[in-house]
Amino acid sequence: MQGGPSFVGGPSCANNYPLRGGKGNDFSGGTRVAAWVNGGLLPDAVRGGTVTALIHMADWYATVCGLANVDPHDETAAAAGLPAMDSLDQWPVLSTPGGKSIRKDLVTGFTCRSAPCTTMGAEGAPLNAALLDSDGYKLVIGNSAAG
Repeated sequence: MQGGPSFVGGPSCANNYPLRGGKGNDFSGGTRVAAWVNGGLLPDAVRGGTVTALIHMADWYATVCGLANVDPHDETAAAAGLPAMDSLDQWPVLSTPGGKSIRKDLVTGFTCRSAPCTTMGAEGAPLNAALLDSDGYKLVIGNSAAG
């Protein structure tokens, strides 16, 4: 989880304002992170700008592969029956002024608080999860302390 710790009264406490929450929960203060892109490939029109599109850290794989002109598909993993990596080439978003999100939604948190745990939180195991969409809506399920 990203964000500063928000353990009030503890040895370290961060202020994630204006975002709600902090490290260890599914609110924006615990999931959003600042990043930057620099280098000669970055068009002048977007230098010094801000991107608010929905980008997941897994997207850096496909983005760097695209910049290197390398196919991100893993034949060995596919032959073993593994699912394809959920990574999208975000270069069109990063290199275009006002680039719109190509990722429509993502799971930002999924935690079972006790064992045994299944994807549905069965057998009384509390399930905490969050789903974020590209319009900025977030569904938080379970008990996630706002911090």
